[in-house]
Amino acid sequence: MAPGKLIRNTREAMTLADLAGQLLEWWEAGNQFRVDHDGSDFRRVQQWNNGTGSWDDITPPTIIDVTAAGGFLNLWSGSLGGPVSYVDGDAEVTYFQQEFINGSDALMFDAVGGHVALYGLVQCLDSNISTASAEAGSVYLADAPDTTPANAHLFQFGVDDLTLFHDPVQDKSTLNQVGLGAGQEPTTGPYTWGMRTGPLVQDLAGLTDVWDIWNVNEFFVYETGHNAWNQLTTVEDAFSADVVFDAPLQFLYEHLTANDLNEDASHDGHKVVLQYGGPGDLWGIPSEGVDLTGDAQPDRWYPVFSIADGVICGPTGTEYVIRGIEVERTLDEDPGGAPDLDITDAGALTLPDNSLYSTPVMGPRPVVQAPPAVINGELVD
Repeated sequence: MAPGKLIRNTREAMTLADLAGQLLEWWEAGNQFRVDHDGSDFRRVQQWNNGTGSWDDITPPTIIDVTAAGGFLNLWSGSLGGPVSYVDGDAEVTYFQQEFINGSDALMFDAVGGHVALYGLVQCLDSNISTASAEAGSVYLADAPDTTPANAHLFQFGVDDLTLFHDPVQDKSTLNQVGLGAGQEPTTGPYTWGMRTGPLVQDLAGLTDVWDIWNVNEFFVYETGHNAWNQLTTVEDAFSADVVFDAPLQFLYEHLTANDLNEDASHDGHKVVLQYGGPGDLWGIPSEGVDLTGDAQPDRWYPVFSIADGVICGPTGTEYVIRGIEVERTLDEDPGGAPDLDITDAGALTLPDNSLYSTPVMGPRPVVQAPPAVINGELVD
């Protein structure tokens, strides 16, 4: 068990034109917004209302001044699998393929004295964060003034405990565990669901500005918090070596009307990152909460679109065919209330009992004389 998880991010790009129609989330001064890109600007289109637990439309949408925001937007998208970044003036946004680091990862070969050194420049999580600080949104160290190693924030990632430590003196004489202090659990504010560092890299060479760190092809972030999903659980074998599992496949999928189970065109052309972990384990379609009881709180979460059987997809676009295992139908409410339905005498109806049931004759149970020949669609030798 580790109090957080280190995540490798491999850079991918999407043009602003391909981003059209998608909603992303953005935090500004403690407020949560949904934003879009209208072809010219990023705009705030909705704001989260903590009182009602729902999104309030912003009419008309307000334009985000990216320059005033520091020349950079740190966004989040369920469609693209998590963090999305935009640098002022670029014609594209960056999203990332993500992979969790455990003790068997190749990164561990770079360890010196049981730790891997990582540098951070912006959005570096502090250590021993109190509940009050987390609820107030104060969880980061001051951004580094430049990209020199001496002025950067140095962190040490432990090989044995898979925990990130701040190394303020840069000689390992003082190692402070990054994240919440012992027993601290924020219940309000932006970090109740956990917190993440900005990019962490092993080498600062080639960076001329602190924001350049977002443009490297590979970096790490550290997620931590008081929730179970912010922490890392790994499996070791009898020799205390980390058990290695195949990582899920990740690939960009473009949804088309022709691929939609309901022939719905509202998400035509939207691109999402799908992840496939094996039979029955495909995820990545964004979901939205639906209030079923009228209390302004989501009771169930539904995917915003469903993919039809037979759609071909995969890392190169042609390796896999999607087939639904379970399908749920949702009835639309009739606003007219079915006026022709007369239930006046429904209470006088006699309900059937089990006297009408007869046990089906299935024949004798077969004798199994060999192991199964096929498991999960795979032939077994």
